[in-house]
Amino acid sequence: MYDFNLHLFGAFLIRLSRMLYFIRMHTFFISVQTLNYMKAYLSMEKFNKLRSGTIYLLRSKLRFIIPLLIFFFLKIISAFLLLQRIEEKDFLSLFHGWDSFYYMSIATRWYPNTVVELWAFFPFYPYISRIINIVLHDVWLSTTVVSFISGVVWIPIYQSIAERYINAKESFFSTCMFASFPQVFLFTSVAYSESLFLLTTLVTWLLYLRGKILSSCISASLATLTRPYGILIILPILSGLLKRNLWKKSLLVFFPILTLLGWVWYNFIKTGDYFAFITAQEQWIGQPWQPGNWFREFFLPLLNIKQPTHTMAPLAAYIFLIPFIVLTAYLIIMTFGIDWKLGVYGTAVFITALSIGTPLSAPRFIPFIFPLWLNIKTKKFIIAFTACVFFYLHAMVVWFLFTSNIWVG
Repeated sequence: MYDFNLHLFGAFLIRLSRMLYFIRMHTFFISVQTLNYMKAYLSMEKFNKLRSGTIYLLRSKLRFIIPLLIFFFLKIISAFLLLQRIEEKDFLSLFHGWDSFYYMSIATRWYPNTVVELWAFFPFYPYISRIINIVLHDVWLSTTVVSFISGVVWIPIYQSIAERYINAKESFFSTCMFASFPQVFLFTSVAYSESLFLLTTLVTWLLYLRGKILSSCISASLATLTRPYGILIILPILSGLLKRNLWKKSLLVFFPILTLLGWVWYNFIKTGDYFAFITAQEQWIGQPWQPGNWFREFFLPLLNIKQPTHTMAPLAAYIFLIPFIVLTAYLIIMTFGIDWKLGVYGTAVFITALSIGTPLSAPRFIPFIFPLWLNIKTKKFIIAFTACVFFYLHAMVVWFLFTSNIWVG
């Protein structure tokens, strides 16, 4: 009897242990499933919060501040990285090279009474640097400050213009890709007039879009005094005003025209040559690194229409220009579908840059035709991020070559 009860009790314990094991495993399975559901719920909640935050960011004014801050600090960090790479260089010297010294000379001593190379450079950038230098007492710092500040202030202005044509997300990514493009990143950082030219041009067009025609034409006058083809920004303004039959307001475009004529008159007063800024450029024609303009010395010889008048570098050195020029022309043509007035402006600047610019200068001038960047857009973060990283890495290489006196631009 005793053995029989013990046997039953053992069987009962075995069944109880199996039941407890089943309950424990079932409970564990339920717990795991519950945990997975909780994780999924929290992830979805986190995703929704992130999505809501992104939507809020793209609708708030912060969307204009973020790209500005990103590239402000990125430029400074890049300069310090280059400083460690280049020996016997101080910090400010990283922002100066080639044409920078002409601008510093004008800012310090202004223009001479004879036609020399300095007259090839328009006065607004060195004049602003000259004013800033009254306070800073350091022309190296003054020219850097003007270019560097202009080189980040233009970013939210372009973004604001882009949002007139494409949505906020696309304009955000377009702005970042524009700002990180190698030549744009470099020449909106160093002591060149490109950043001030881009700023005044963008301000001109934004003021026009807001209906402030007088202010827009005054800004166009400043763009004219920054670079010779700055006056071309009046073409889309005039086209838009005439299209709307605003004849009286269209007379305001004479402000930048009179500004250019005033500079021509000043050339004559100082040197006796109305077009000293054109004559001065002849000083460089024929140099190994400055072989005439693109049409005369590169394009026409390819067609056997005209032989080059000066010795050029081997054709292979400029072969990269062909796809670059073709792609740019395509993007400018596409701009007509976005805004035909900007298409007119882009075409005019493109042709002018190729007509007066040298093969080496074309990659510097052309990326600053801002309407073409309205076609460089995407809604995919990974695409924009990859493009920006690719552009930035190349910008660092170009900056290194520039400050090492290897690449002139």
